[in-house]
Amino acid sequence: MRFVQILLLAGLAASAGGTPAEAAYIRIVGGAQSSAVEPIPGLEDQGYYDLTAAGGQLVEGVVVDGGGRIGEAGYAGGQSVASAAFGRLSALGGAVAVGPPLVLPSSGLIASGFTQAMWSDEVTLMPNDPALLFTPARFRFEVLLSGDGGVVLTTLANQGYGNAEYSASVEVGSCPVGCQFTRVGYWNSTSPTGFDGDPLPQALTGEVGVSLGSPFVLRVSMAANATVSVGGDGSVEAFSDLRNTVLWNGATVTDASGAPIAYRMQSTSGTDWSLPYAAPVPEPATWLTLVAGLALIGASRSRRLR
Repeated sequence: MRFVQILLLAGLAASAGGTPAEAAYIRIVGGAQSSAVEPIPGLEDQGYYDLTAAGGQLVEGVVVDGGGRIGEAGYAGGQSVASAAFGRLSALGGAVAVGPPLVLPSSGLIASGFTQAMWSDEVTLMPNDPALLFTPARFRFEVLLSGDGGVVLTTLANQGYGNAEYSASVEVGSCPVGCQFTRVGYWNSTSPTGFDGDPLPQALTGEVGVSLGSPFVLRVSMAANATVSVGGDGSVEAFSDLRNTVLWNGATVTDASGAPIAYRMQSTSGTDWSLPYAAPVPEPATWLTLVAGLALIGASRSRRLR
């Protein structure tokens, strides 16, 4: 399980080579699928998304539903919601299946939803004292992880399974070891309380050696995924909900002894990574859109929990 989660993050980072040439970018990837047939009108399979931008914010959602009416026999659906901005990542991977299957009962019902999100920036720490230029320093960061996850199983024994997982990773510069920090967790049918007693919220921290005045890459990525299957009566629901977000919580720079260094933070995105993420204040004209979006999320969550 841990290996799979780390591979998800590694795949997102490796495929970043296909992004635009800008050193700073945000990206979201996701999708959902189900084995159910006869999609419900208006909720057909919306497939897969892979969006990249040099700035601003990306938001995308996918819902896949099929079979009978939502929540009735033969229904299976996946959900994928992601957003990204510099300093803030948000994701939901969810899935539900309600048996028995209406077609080919022996094949069962399967559904899944997966999301990945990332921001990447190029950072330079310029010391106020020119004599410190290109000397070693220590860069220490904190990222806050907040959300929830779980599996609800109402099927008979051995007739259903559910799994949900999350992972978050911070990469500072590039070196053989010690530059990447990862935190993972999961819930499944047999261990619903979380991986290694690691329920959310959590803090992901790390410290890396850097050279003052030399640029380095700062990258944060995350994934949230869920998969369910049911082969008889009953239902299975799984979700990994990190829409409460992965937030950058600031950084400090010290010398080898731990003494603070006076410096100026420079980055390609224009973000001061010494400070925690601060959400922009919406313009009045955007409030109606926000309210509509919250209502949609509430309706989706209500439907998922039925």
